[in-house]
Amino acid sequence: MNPKAFILIVVVVFLCSVLINAQTINQTYRLQVLQAVKALPRTPAYIKALQFTDLSRMEFAVILGRLLEEYPNLKIGLREVTNYVSWELSKLGYQV
Repeated sequence: MNPKAFILIVVVVFLCSVLINAQTINQTYRLQVLQAVKALPRTPAYIKALQFTDLSRMEFAVILGRLLEEYPNLKIGLREVTNYVSWELSKLGYQV
């Protein structure tokens, strides 16, 4: 087998295994965010992703970061959730 092809196959298998084993967000954290959003006068469209899918921690952090950027008053109620994904939020550039 060609060494370049072998290295390419190893890289592809590694990336696939990383994607398959991505840690999903706990359902209680998703429900906490959904409860907090109910208090808003208008529900953002991107919040619907929390209702129907199991998100990875990074995907959840993207949604949470955008929500907290638009509605900073939710930070107090979602402090536990924010602490849970604080590393992901900091990597995305959001202030925790």
